[in-house]
Amino acid sequence: MTPEAWLFHNSFQPSPDAPAMLRNAKEKIGVCVLARNASNTIGRHLLLLQHGWPGGTAPWHELIVADLGSTDGTVEISREQAARISEPREKLVASIEPPADGDGLARALAMTESDILLVVPADLIRLDLPSAATLLARLVENPELALCLGAATAEGGPLSTLGTRPVLAALLPELALLSDPTTPLFALRTALIRDLPLAGTSGYECALVAACHLRLGLGSIGQVKVPSLEWNETDPRLDAGRAFRSVVALLETLREAKRITTDRELGHLLPRPREWSDASPRVLTTLEVFRWKGKT
Repeated sequence: MTPEAWLFHNSFQPSPDAPAMLRNAKEKIGVCVLARNASNTIGRHLLLLQHGWPGGTAPWHELIVADLGSTDGTVEISREQAARISEPREKLVASIEPPADGDGLARALAMTESDILLVVPADLIRLDLPSAATLLARLVENPELALCLGAATAEGGPLSTLGTRPVLAALLPELALLSDPTTPLFALRTALIRDLPLAGTSGYECALVAACHLRLGLGSIGQVKVPSLEWNETDPRLDAGRAFRSVVALLETLREAKRITTDRELGHLLPRPREWSDASPRVLTTLEVFRWKGKT
């Protein structure tokens, strides 16, 4: 499949009929909400997902909240709404140094019983259900799809526009036409995604998209136009640390696939200036390791 053919066949508009299409789906459908200190929004999202589904009964086989080290009432509110909770393995450590989104999704994939999973960040102000239903319906209708991305604009968010898409255009040009490879809103087919490498870091999304293409082909990815993502605070993709990790995780995926060549893993040994005196800056090398599912 050429990128142009993919753009025509695998790009979809949200459909008002999508919620009804999911009622008779044979696959088990679930939702994973990635949450960190989201007590202002998590209750509203879970209520909407359970009781606000257009046309009646929601299609969920399960609601999973993957907590990322919350210290507020996020977990308690989620339990009140009968969600399945995935908490960090080491709660004390998580309260000091919270785990990242990729780790939360890995835990959700390990515990889910669903065939298709909608992944939602809890710090969105609102969730557009027809768009979410379209993400899921495209997977139900197209068994070859493993991943369906929600793209708010044709050019994608700022991290996609200024960070990952230029890297993809240079090193994996088949994906250059993806609108928003760093989108935090997407749906996946669990049986196919479980076997892919997944960076346990913030900004894991684009690396997952690249891995999906490299293992399963361009035809395994789709995208759906969604309304603008409105955040409770700011778009997390504007955070410099997340942007850095997103690009590094993508480069490491490409290195492992031998699309780029280097003898060292990327982004793990980081020289950082720690002191600046009249003599000269003092540079210390620190070790930063991304946890990857399936890697030691």
